[in-house]
Amino acid sequence: KGEIRNCYELALSRNPDLYGKLSIQWDIEERGRVSNVIIVGNSLGNKSVADCLVQHLKTWRFPDPPPDQVGRVTYPFVFASQ
Repeated sequence: KGEIRNCYELALSRNPDLYGKLSIQWDIEERGRVSNVIIVGNSLGNKSVADCLVQHLKTWRFPDPPPDQVGRVTYPFVFASQ
Protein backbone atom coordinates (compact mmCIF):
# COMPACT_ATOMS: atom_id res chain seq x y z
CA LYS A 1 0.00 0.00 0.00
CA GLY A 2 2.86 2.36 0.79
CA GLU A 3 4.46 1.84 -2.63
CA ILE A 4 1.19 2.70 -4.34
CA ARG A 5 0.69 5.79 -2.21
CA ASN A 6 4.25 6.98 -2.87
CA CYS A 7 3.79 6.70 -6.64
CA TYR A 8 0.67 8.85 -6.46
CA GLU A 9 1.92 11.38 -3.91
CA LEU A 10 5.06 12.12 -5.91
CA ALA A 11 2.93 13.04 -8.94
CA LEU A 12 0.39 14.84 -6.73
CA SER A 13 3.12 17.16 -5.44
CA ARG A 14 3.57 18.34 -9.05
CA ASN A 15 -0.16 18.39 -9.90
CA PRO A 16 -2.44 18.98 -6.88
CA ASP A 17 -5.58 18.38 -8.99
CA LEU A 18 -4.52 14.84 -9.97
CA TYR A 19 -7.21 12.18 -9.49
CA GLY A 20 -8.68 9.24 -11.34
CA LYS A 21 -8.52 5.50 -11.82
CA LEU A 22 -5.70 3.32 -13.08
CA SER A 23 -6.73 -0.22 -14.05
CA ILE A 24 -3.91 -2.74 -14.30
CA GLN A 25 -3.99 -6.36 -15.45
CA TRP A 26 -1.35 -8.93 -14.56
CA ASP A 27 -0.78 -12.66 -14.47
CA ILE A 28 0.26 -14.63 -11.40
CA GLU A 29 2.48 -17.54 -12.33
CA GLU A 30 4.25 -20.33 -10.50
CA ARG A 31 5.68 -19.31 -7.11
CA GLY A 32 3.39 -16.26 -7.12
CA ARG A 33 5.51 -14.32 -9.61
CA VAL A 34 3.92 -11.46 -11.52
CA SER A 35 4.17 -11.32 -15.32
CA ASN A 36 2.49 -9.69 -18.31
CA VAL A 37 1.61 -6.44 -16.54
CA ILE A 38 -0.44 -4.07 -18.71
CA ILE A 39 -2.41 -0.88 -18.18
CA VAL A 40 -5.99 -1.49 -19.30
CA GLY A 41 -7.40 1.91 -18.31
CA ASN A 42 -5.97 5.23 -17.17
CA SER A 43 -8.45 8.00 -16.40
CA LEU A 44 -5.75 9.38 -14.09
CA GLY A 45 -3.95 10.42 -17.27
CA ASN A 46 -0.53 10.33 -15.64
CA LYS A 47 2.10 8.11 -17.21
CA SER A 48 4.60 8.48 -14.35
CA VAL A 49 2.15 7.06 -11.79
CA ALA A 50 1.28 4.21 -14.16
CA ASP A 51 4.94 3.40 -14.83
CA CYS A 52 5.78 3.55 -11.12
CA LEU A 53 2.95 1.18 -10.20
CA VAL A 54 3.87 -1.28 -12.94
CA GLN A 55 7.50 -1.36 -11.76
CA HIS A 56 6.48 -2.03 -8.15
CA LEU A 57 3.85 -4.58 -9.13
CA LYS A 58 6.45 -6.65 -10.96
CA THR A 59 8.25 -7.18 -7.64
CA TRP A 60 5.20 -8.34 -5.67
CA ARG A 61 4.54 -11.99 -4.81
CA PHE A 62 1.13 -13.61 -4.52
CA PRO A 63 -0.07 -17.04 -3.43
CA ASP A 64 0.54 -19.74 -6.03
CA PRO A 65 -2.25 -20.32 -8.54
CA PRO A 66 -3.49 -23.91 -8.94
CA PRO A 67 -0.91 -26.27 -10.50
CA ASP A 68 -0.31 -25.72 -14.22
CA GLN A 69 -2.50 -22.62 -14.26
CA VAL A 70 -1.95 -18.88 -14.43
CA GLY A 71 -4.08 -16.48 -12.43
CA ARG A 72 -5.15 -13.31 -14.21
CA VAL A 73 -6.00 -10.23 -12.16
CA THR A 74 -7.47 -6.92 -13.24
CA TYR A 75 -7.54 -4.36 -10.46
CA PRO A 76 -8.68 -0.71 -10.41
CA PHE A 77 -6.49 1.60 -8.34
CA VAL A 78 -8.49 4.74 -7.52
CA PHE A 79 -6.65 7.92 -6.59
CA ALA A 80 -7.97 11.12 -5.03
CA SER A 81 -6.23 13.69 -2.84
CA GLN A 82 -7.52 14.05 0.68
